[in-house]
Amino acid sequence: EIFQKALESGIRQYQLIRAEKELLEQTLTGSLKALSEVLSLFNPEAFGRASRLKRYVLELAQQMGISDVWRLEIAATLSQIGAIILPETILKKIDAGAPLTTDETKVFYQHPCTGRDILAKIPRMQEVADIIMYQHKHFDGSGTPGDGRREEDIPLGARLLKVAIDFDGFRIQDMPPSDACEKLQERTGWYDPKVLQALKVAFVREQQFKLRHISLRELQPHMVLAGGIFDTKGHLLVGKGQDLSEWMVTRLKQMGGGQSVQEPIRVIVPVECSPAACAT
Repeated sequence: EIFQKALESGIRQYQLIRAEKELLEQTLTGSLKALSEVLSLFNPEAFGRASRLKRYVLELAQQMGISDVWRLEIAATLSQIGAIILPETILKKIDAGAPLTTDETKVFYQHPCTGRDILAKIPRMQEVADIIMYQHKHFDGSGTPGDGRREEDIPLGARLLKVAIDFDGFRIQDMPPSDACEKLQERTGWYDPKVLQALKVAFVREQQFKLRHISLRELQPHMVLAGGIFDTKGHLLVGKGQDLSEWMVTRLKQMGGGQSVQEPIRVIVPVECSPAACAT
């Protein structure tokens, strides 16, 4: 009887600790996602890219059987937060898949350090900060930062993010997923082989989606943009690849009331799925 009571007490304590952990994770995740949405107003190119990276990273994690993904999701969502230091000219080149000059490349590779420094100041964000810091690190130890870490010593999230970033770099040039995978395979030593294998399976899901042109009125939360949304003066409002939140859709429709949003809007929807149905 004493043992049973001790066991029951231990289970209750575990449940309380687990519930508190989940609450903290959900609160932190929600807060950082809100921050990301606000920052996307000021830097739509970078945060549209981050939205695409998040989808890729979560798909890779699913294929690899990784269940605890909240740090991966946050790291991908905020992977471009350091891009606030980058000139608009560099951001536009990156978003278009255009090559950077030598000087621009040096400036660009500073953004993971900036992102790490920002997030390292937040409690419980050290692991996320490390993932962001190593997002451009090659599996064989080359790349940035040049600190000698290699293979399994590189954070797993960073290894996923590296594959997602480079895959996205080819996809924004309208390269088919299969061709993009082959390009990554040709880069010996750059990527974790297990992550590349997961990518081969994951990209098949992307072929189950198609492009639709819809009106602003048809726009719904959780739709994914196939192209940026611009105002009538040509200013980018929301970047390509953004997974639209309810707040973003509401804001865009409010702007559209004054006829200041260009239409039609290009979105990616599952095959055999109407725009309205895809919002559910």
